[in-house]
Order: sequence, then structure tokens, then C-alpha cells
Amino acid sequence: MKYNYNLVYSKRRSISASVSVDNVITVRCPIGYPKEKVDEFLARKRDWFDKIIEKNSQSMSVNADIISLKKAYVQGNVLPVIISNKTTGICSDGIYLSSRSIYPYIYCERFDARFINRVMYLAEQTSLKPQSVKIRDYRSRWGSCNVRGNITFNYKIHMLAQDLQDYIIIHELCHLQQMNHSAKFWRRVETYMPDYKQLKKRLKNFDFLTRLY
Repeated sequence: MKYNYNLVYSKRRSISASVSVDNVITVRCPIGYPKEKVDEFLARKRDWFDKIIEKNSQSMSVNADIISLKKAYVQGNVLPVIISNKTTGICSDGIYLSSRSIYPYIYCERFDARFINRVMYLAEQTSLKPQSVKIRDYRSRWGSCNVRGNITFNYKIHMLAQDLQDYIIIHELCHLQQMNHSAKFWRRVETYMPDYKQLKKRLKNFDFLTRLY
């Protein structure tokens, strides 16, 4: 089987590959790396690619209504999406939209203030205090932390259950002291969240959300 993939050259020493939740393959390799070597690498990784692609395809099939925005996650629950000119917002019986373009705004309007309060509460509990907390629309991540201590979260975090939100918050707060994913970083995460491994594994089931809408 031949794969379609994105090839990224950079100043690195080895070749690697990743598969996104929507089955986009990205191959990263050193500048000048021969094309035939890339094809050989892909052939060696064939079983791994097929396994990941099949798993992602099953996930996309199960979540077809979420992907097409017939339904959507709200704080870990699934609600129907209803296009309506009469009302707009998140209610107990569904998500009412006048148009798809306002989708991000109704989440932010409903949950941003509460979420930021939760971030500051966990910052107080861990003594890991950011310079600022912002919400934006990321396309491939749940959050980020820069060297100036500013943390930004994907608005789609509001779609997740509270324990998964807390895991992401703790993850980014720990980057305030450890700007990498070293063993030391994960030990710090575990200090505040002993079950982080289970939460990290569960979160992978929702990674496809970051690329939607």
C-alpha cells in the first residue's frame, strides 16, 4: 500500500513519522534525505501505519455526527446541534446556532469565565501561577505555554469532561517550570495528578476535536 504524506525537511539527524487523528501522515527527515529512503522507511512502518489509520477510521465513523456537527460535546456530554434563528446558546436539550460560524463564540460566552477561575484555582493549589490565561481556537493542540509564562487554551476544552480539562490545565501549568516533556516534567505532573496516565490515554480519544470546526 502506498501512502500519501506530507514531507517536512529540517535540520535533524533522523527520520520520523506521525499520523494525525484525521489520518494525515507527516514524515520529518533531514535536509537532503533521499526520496527512496523515505519510501523504504514507510514500507518498514507499514503495519504501524495500517493499525493507526484503521483505529482513526473507526473513531471517525463512531463520531460521524460530531464531525458533521449534527451533535457536539459539551462538558463531556453529547447534545444535538439545532440551527435556529429564534434562539442561540447552549441549553439542556441542545446547542442552538443561528449559523455554524458562531459555534466557537457560544462556548466561550458560556464557559470562559468559569474555566479561567478553575485555572487560577489549580494554579493556587499547585503554586504554579501563569502570567496570563487566554482562550483561542487552536487547530491541533489543547493548550500551550510560552517562556514568558503565558498559557493559552483551545476553546474546545469546554467540550471535555472536567477531569480531562483539569489534566490539560495541570499539564500546561507544569510547563511553567519545565518547558519540555522530559521525565522530570512528567514526574511533576504526577505529583499533582497521580492518575495522569489514564487521563492522558482517555484524552487521545478526543484529539480529533481539535481539528474540527
